Amino acid sequence: MLFNKALFSVWSLILLFTVTQQATAKDDYDRLLDLSAVTQQIQQIPSVFQAAIQESYSQNPVLPYSSVEKLIKSTQEAFVAKEIQSIVKTEIGQKVSKQDIKELFKWYESDLAKKISREEAAGSTPQAYEEISINGHTLLNDKEKVAFAQRVDRLIEATEFNMALQEYTALATLSSLMAATRPNQQMDMPGLKAMIKTQIQQARPQVEQQLILNNVYSYRNLDMKELAKYEAFLSTPSAKTFHKAMMEGMKKAMESAITKWASILPTAIQSGQQ
Repeated sequence: MLFNKALFSVWSLILLFTVTQQATAKDDYDRLLDLSAVTQQIQQIPSVFQAAIQESYSQNPVLPYSSVEKLIKSTQEAFVAKEIQSIVKTEIGQKVSKQDIKELFKWYESDLAKKISREEAAGSTPQAYEEISINGHTLLNDKEKVAFAQRVDRLIEATEFNMALQEYTALATLSSLMAATRPNQQMDMPGLKAMIKTQIQQARPQVEQQLILNNVYSYRNLDMKELAKYEAFLSTPSAKTFHKAMMEGMKKAMESAITKWASILPTAIQSGQQ
């Protein structure tokens, strides 16, 4: 609920006005998520996790495939696009003002913004990630696009977001698996956190490069004049507010989903081995 106001039935006109305002605001935020391609990208999250499990299994099949099937099913239970979007929308509703929305709509309703949103949505599919893994070296040859992608990464703090998310994912899943497989062994949580943080930080250059590749791939069909306009938009106060709220909402949503996933991982693996 974007507005949590007490509704008094004695003033039916005020009630009607308040409900109308709630519905309108909700519609605006839904529309904003749709126009910015956030909705489409959120819908891809479950399939991206499933593809990652499949790829990991193909490279290192340490588990029986029956366990992999259970793992894939567990992601369907934990990473529910509708739930993720609800959390993101709530965060945006709390941080993005009506004036911000007006400014954002001016951009996102433009032909260029719609074109960029389509490219970003297409660049967040499992098929796109597969193409990136194959053609990554050629993408890096486009120095202008690489420089643009690096500036955007700093602007929206995408690497920082992904580093924090990876650290949380590793901690949640490992601690859950260790608790299930070693129930009588006391867990050294501070030590586990320190180990994970060190390993994740060591992977920072690879994470940053992967994000750069993702952006270069997404914007490969756009010229630099178009991207310059996009960068100018991303630098506006309204866009910064929106992207910060969206990232914070996504972080909360993903942490919630990952916590849920971690809690069902041991059962999924064990049932697949039976």
